[in-house]
Amino acid sequence: MIETITDILIDVVGWIERDEISPDKDFVEEMRIVDDDLDAFGMEVLKHFGIRLKFGEYYPVRSIDEFADLVLELLKDLVTETTIAILIDIVGWIERDEILPNKNFVQEMHIAGDNLTIFAMEVVKRFGIKPTQAEWYQTGTIEGVADLVIEHLLKSGDPIKDPKWSIPADSSLGKRPLISPAFTEWLARLLALFISWVVGLGILEVLLAYTDWPFILIITPVVLWIFVTSWLIFKPRS
Repeated sequence: MIETITDILIDVVGWIERDEISPDKDFVEEMRIVDDDLDAFGMEVLKHFGIRLKFGEYYPVRSIDEFADLVLELLKDLVTETTIAILIDIVGWIERDEILPNKNFVQEMHIAGDNLTIFAMEVVKRFGIKPTQAEWYQTGTIEGVADLVIEHLLKSGDPIKDPKWSIPADSSLGKRPLISPAFTEWLARLLALFISWVVGLGILEVLLAYTDWPFILIITPVVLWIFVTSWLIFKPRS
């Protein structure tokens, strides 16, 4: 996938050489690719991999590595949802909320062998892949089937043509949230810090009003409280 995305970048930009490109290089800051070229490149990559959604709806990606991860994640979601839709159509009696990607077809969803055979044939037809019987035996779940499909779709490096994804109308797949998760977390930490200071100052006010302790004994636990809570709030997440 990295090689395919690199080839697309070279074709779209035109002036950039292969030895100037590295998967972890920033498109703008290190490779000096302008916004128009970057937008055209993004759309061409999505088109190549059969993802018919607007590039601007996705999280911004800054390197080929990040783009490859994004494309793989989107493909996994698209293939998973489409595979689930195929299973529901074939089986008939099963509901969407009964299907989880890691549930075993036979042991947990109790799907009969004949239905699984028809399901496998429909998956092969829908995605135009040619897996071996041994590969099918190793799947057993929606997640396993999705991984197998993606492996075969990406094997040749050719564009994914007319994949006919089955995506629910209310799906949030590929849509960019109004507020990024990182900004939401930063606001939550800031609010927690504010609450910590309010509590600390409240403790200080109570101790000053109702005790005759020396000031050093009063201020010490308050300072410790603010210091420890601030550290817990802003310490790096593992």
